Amino acid sequence: MKPSCKLFTTEITQSSQFRLADDVPSSSASLNNTSTNPQRQSPDLMCTRIYGGEGGEPMEAVFGQTITSMEAFGDEKYGLLALKVTFSTGNQVEVNVIRPHYRSHGVINLGSDAIMELYVKTVQDNAYFIPGGFGVVEIYLRTLKGQVYATTEYHPGNGETGNWYPVMDGAGFTPLQNIVLAGVKAKTSGCIDSLAFYYRKEVLTARVMEDFEYGGVLVEPEPEEITVASVLLQSRKSKDEKAAISFDETLGSSFRWTLDAEFRTGESVIINTPLPYVEAGEVLFSRNFTFGYAWGEELPAYKDFGYQAEVRIPQGKIVRAAAIAQAFHLAGKFSAKVKEHWLYSGAITRTVVGKLEGVSAFEVKVHYSGQDQEEE
Repeated sequence: MKPSCKLFTTEITQSSQFRLADDVPSSSASLNNTSTNPQRQSPDLMCTRIYGGEGGEPMEAVFGQTITSMEAFGDEKYGLLALKVTFSTGNQVEVNVIRPHYRSHGVINLGSDAIMELYVKTVQDNAYFIPGGFGVVEIYLRTLKGQVYATTEYHPGNGETGNWYPVMDGAGFTPLQNIVLAGVKAKTSGCIDSLAFYYRKEVLTARVMEDFEYGGVLVEPEPEEITVASVLLQSRKSKDEKAAISFDETLGSSFRWTLDAEFRTGESVIINTPLPYVEAGEVLFSRNFTFGYAWGEELPAYKDFGYQAEVRIPQGKIVRAAAIAQAFHLAGKFSAKVKEHWLYSGAITRTVVGKLEGVSAFEVKVHYSGQDQEEE
């Protein structure tokens, strides 16, 4: 039963914008002044795991700092039977003899570009390798700048898995990502019996995601109601009383951005984006915020709510005032530009598409209810 009460004065203040936690950077960030990794020097030279068999004559080559291009050669059966490698010093080496009947798969330019993922394929074939031995017969790689190089159309980029192996670190536990090739190590006996690469890790110095465009952000039909604050008022006299109530609370919302690929959970990125909220049943967007974000985790955001009122409490009544927020569950898609700067590869900009999920507790109303006091 609603009480027979009268509001003499009422003041409601509800901020129209989000604010972020104090420990979340919200100042302007850019590729020039925001570093996600303070380490600016490339790590020492390392060698990958060795792939293939034990046969053949050993060779290795490292000149200067990097490999600037590679060219693979093969026959009708296998795409990788020889490899021509060019270094930043201008030196060239051939991994196995390039025979006249071999065909080239073209040259991939690795100057100012790092390898995002690298695979090799190994087989056992007595007609090509020492009887009972294995060898490396195909290669596939994808670079940070979007280049794809493959010696066959049946490769991991197209879903092929048989006998393909991601190139791992020397211990053989971690597939390598974002590396700069610096040398080769192999054994050959008319084919490439085994193959490994010397490399350095590419260093990300800045990553910013901006120019967000949201589409199809939907709201669940029924919002969840959350009691933000409440107070009980009762008349202790034999007549009506006046009472002042005041609420000063903070509403919490949360947001999570995800991609199908590109970033690992927990990777650091600077995001510049508006935040969605619901008002009068409509999805709106705040001003832009710039903040540091651990990819795939929840970003908390806050909104301040204030309420002041003076009410009349009827004799013998108890009045409950409750501030109730509506928490809306949001879901939708977004596109954005990712701008990165790498120590070796330089500036890279690409467009990504992902999903946004969130809970926006934005609309707050104060409700009154009442009941008779129990007689003592």
